[in-house]
Amino acid sequence: MKKLLSIILILFCCKSSGYSQTIPSYQRVSFSELMKMAEQNRPELKASKLKVEIAQQGLKKAIEQKLPSLQVNADNRYNTQLQTNLLPGLIFGQTGQDRLVAFGAAFSHIVSLEAGINVFRPEQKSELQQKRILLEKEENAVKELLNQVRAEVAEAALNQFITIEQFRLRSLNREQLVIELKEAEEEYKEGKRLKVEVNRAKLALLQQENQIKESARQLKISSRKLIQVLGFDEENQEFALSEASIGNIPQLTTTNMNANFDLQKMRLSLLEQQQKIRFQKSQFLPQVSAYGLLANQYLSQDFDVFQFSKPWMPFSYVGLKLNWKLFDKQSRMRSLKQERIQLQVLELDQQRLNQQLKTEKVVADEELYSYQEAVILAEEQYQLTNSIFETDKSRNKEGKLLGSELEESKLSVDKAYFEVQKAKVDYWKAWFRLKRLEGSIPLN
Repeated sequence: MKKLLSIILILFCCKSSGYSQTIPSYQRVSFSELMKMAEQNRPELKASKLKVEIAQQGLKKAIEQKLPSLQVNADNRYNTQLQTNLLPGLIFGQTGQDRLVAFGAAFSHIVSLEAGINVFRPEQKSELQQKRILLEKEENAVKELLNQVRAEVAEAALNQFITIEQFRLRSLNREQLVIELKEAEEEYKEGKRLKVEVNRAKLALLQQENQIKESARQLKISSRKLIQVLGFDEENQEFALSEASIGNIPQLTTTNMNANFDLQKMRLSLLEQQQKIRFQKSQFLPQVSAYGLLANQYLSQDFDVFQFSKPWMPFSYVGLKLNWKLFDKQSRMRSLKQERIQLQVLELDQQRLNQQLKTEKVVADEELYSYQEAVILAEEQYQLTNSIFETDKSRNKEGKLLGSELEESKLSVDKAYFEVQKAKVDYWKAWFRLKRLEGSIPLN
């Protein structure tokens, strides 16, 4: 009875000292569920997809430039003051004084149908290819952003998961320290321990409570970060990664860098630069366009000299137009030279990028391999610790091991299990970093 009262008193003192931390209630979900939430909520993903639609419309507009143009024109004109000229009287078949004659009509109406088409526009092909490259760039930008969002979600979820496990382990350790403090106080009353040993037990418990408070603070921060990368408000229900999600770590595979987004962007930049060179070359060629007009004109019947039997007068014409810039003070040659130099710069950047990615690939592969070994070692230590705990349980039943020693053995199992979880979290982080480098983080 005295021991029970001591335990209650210790727990009361712990609570009065400010300890009241508990693990919040989370909705446990998988990697794929978290990633789907982020894909549905992140505004930058929605904006990136809209940019793809803009590029698609730009490509359609460029394709339509090949089609002929057709437009209807209508014009109503009222002349408030007609132009007048002095004409000699002989023009009118008579002798006499010269006459002032007004040229034009008081009003006129004209309706026309105008058509045109670019028969030969040399830069049109390169412009069209640049629009296609722009569309592919925007599509790759969506994929890259999606890859980045998935990596951010995985990183935040893993950080929160290991923080929860750390909080749980420290809470279990605190329970063990409460028991040790209780035993130290009982033995001190019986004269078996010194007062300093009791104080050391109290200090250890106080330090552990401070660590739990720090874990609670870190857990709140990591949970808020996960909610943020998911695209939710802070008031929404909190989520956490399920333990089953990290249970089976993915196996090591051959790294494939073909889908790396930096390589893809460099490839498209080179293609775009080649099209710019073709565009500059096309500026030296002529442009040919065809045009035509079909119109009907109505003139008012108020001429001083002539009168028409039919007021509506149709007319039409067709033609070819040639534009060829022969001399421009060498500006086109200089522009072409600039684009060729820029292509050389991009080719050198591509070589540097290939070397950089090759190094990053080797480092990522070695990092993942080392974390795999750490997982294997942690699991072996956990199995060994668990085996020792089973032996200690048998010894405790036989009266050969104290209850406090059994609790300490059980805590060692919890610590070993935490190390397994931590090793798996480190492996998953390295695996996601490698997949992000490859440009292909899977949803499942």
